[in-house]
Amino acid sequence: MNLEQEERLLLAQQRRGHRRLCFVPALEQRFVEHRVQRVQRRLLLIASTAIVFQLIYAVLDLLLLPLAVSLSALSLRVLAMLGVVLVVLYYRRPQSPPRRALLAYIGAYALNGVCVAVIIHLCWVQGVVMPYDGLFLILLFGYVLLGVSFRAVSLAAWGFCAVYLLLGVLLTEPGGVLAYHGLFLTCANLIGSVGAYLQEHGQRGAWLNLRLLDLARQRAEADDARKLRLLAAASHDLRQPLNAMGLYAQHLLEQSQEPSIRRVSSRLAVSVEQLSRLLQSLLDYTRLTLPGGVQAKPQAFALRPLLERLSGETRREAELQGVELELQCAELWVRSDPLLLERVLRNLLNNALRHAQARHVRITAREDAGMLLLEVADDGQGLSAEEQAQVFEEFRQLDNPGRNAERGLGLGLAIVQQLAALLEHPLQLHSSPGQ
Repeated sequence: MNLEQEERLLLAQQRRGHRRLCFVPALEQRFVEHRVQRVQRRLLLIASTAIVFQLIYAVLDLLLLPLAVSLSALSLRVLAMLGVVLVVLYYRRPQSPPRRALLAYIGAYALNGVCVAVIIHLCWVQGVVMPYDGLFLILLFGYVLLGVSFRAVSLAAWGFCAVYLLLGVLLTEPGGVLAYHGLFLTCANLIGSVGAYLQEHGQRGAWLNLRLLDLARQRAEADDARKLRLLAAASHDLRQPLNAMGLYAQHLLEQSQEPSIRRVSSRLAVSVEQLSRLLQSLLDYTRLTLPGGVQAKPQAFALRPLLERLSGETRREAELQGVELELQCAELWVRSDPLLLERVLRNLLNNALRHAQARHVRITAREDAGMLLLEVADDGQGLSAEEQAQVFEEFRQLDNPGRNAERGLGLGLAIVQQLAALLEHPLQLHSSPGQ
């Protein structure tokens, strides 16, 4: 059954409801498996509670009851505990069928109830007054802790209560006392059964919602995977003709002596480079927004060589714009992804050179309180508080209201923010108008 088929079944089941506490067979089987897994997760705790319960009462029997009665009761309590242990062992078998595992689980509960009922009447036969309150504890245990279906727990609870009343009739307990016990046990079972019904009804509704959410998650993951494949194909297929266009433009520029052809070729080469940059920014940002699109590979490396290479590659552009580029960095080591960190710094540098209207840009790396601080500062026009709140938004260009493509798409700082989050590097902006 694929995702679409299961989703249709789940939605149809939601519309029909489940007042009878039953799904269509395909969904019911999965819900039973879910219930078995839920029981498995809490089985040791529930089994330990049941065994401790029996051990405490076994000790009290030895202390408060005649020896013959306490030994008979002890054998029954050992039988009840053995049933619990066998269920735990059966659940641990990987090949145990889910429905049989649940039957064994509820069977052990019923066995404990029957053993307690027999112990009470055993005491009555021996002339020892034994309260029947232990049955209420068993009922509470089943309706609240077991986590099985309404039908199973109700059948088991009503069953061992019926055994208790039947033994009372056969062993000629006082009729008035037995009727009194029967009334209270019946009321307790009615309350427990209603509670168990409401609990299972809510569990089934919650399971339907969780399955729909899980299917939506799987569909989203599949869509993300398709987008990643599309990005990979686009990155490969679009770069090839762009590279070819750039080579042709460069070839024309080098071979032709005609001024008009050289002028057109030069503009074409610049346009191809701009288009390539825009496409790369768009692909990079889309990849960053997809889960698993970019994986950080942190490692320890010397920071100064990276900064020197980056400033050297950027210095030519800075000189053409009349900007002084300064680097201040000691011999420091950092643990990060060198490629992604370089992309962060390169985008910050490009933003300072192209949009800040600065005359001086400084890259600083220093250690402060055991942390490495990397700073890209400029003496440009600065940003107001309102502009600072917008500057990291995608496709936001504060100084390009006309959307001139030569100035980019407005993704540089958005990519910086995404990469900083991926690298788990805190990112801060300090600015004010004129600074």
